[in-house]
Amino acid sequence: MRIDRTAILSAVLLGGLLTGGCRRVDDVVWSKYTSIPSEGWDPVNVIPFFPWPEDSVTSPDDRFSLLLSVRFTPLRLPAPLHLVMKQEDDSGYEKADTFRIELKTPSLTPTGRGAYGIYESVDTLATGIQLRPGYCVELQSLSVPDNTAGISDIGLILSLENGEENIFKRLHNLPI
Repeated sequence: MRIDRTAILSAVLLGGLLTGGCRRVDDVVWSKYTSIPSEGWDPVNVIPFFPWPEDSVTSPDDRFSLLLSVRFTPLRLPAPLHLVMKQEDDSGYEKADTFRIELKTPSLTPTGRGAYGIYESVDTLATGIQLRPGYCVELQSLSVPDNTAGISDIGLILSLENGEENIFKRLHNLPI
């Protein structure tokens, strides 16, 4: 019986592509961005997000962190961003928080997330989130539109929390 090297190489490459396609980067399971008009974010415009992992390997017991990503231009540096975040789901859960986000350009030269003259500021809004059906997050600016004129995009990132940390927290809380 003769084995075809081309068939073996094709099978190995196909297997690598299939398993490599499910790789998470920084445990991010979902992200979504919304463009902000050049004249700024009007407080009347509430931006809804429906974060839900599209990855089939998540568990109902998984906990997530919710991160806010703000992309802005250094040519018109926005004032500190004041916003309201409301969370709710179908079970009746509701929670609202206010945040003040400082948007600063990196010193000297744009590097990393600051390529092409657009900078990105990422801050954690919530941790330990357990997703339930109908989970929704709404963002609303509390700033006048002129103070948000340099912002190009607002986004939310849902990141899977580190399972090892959760295990250590559980072990620490066990009665001895």
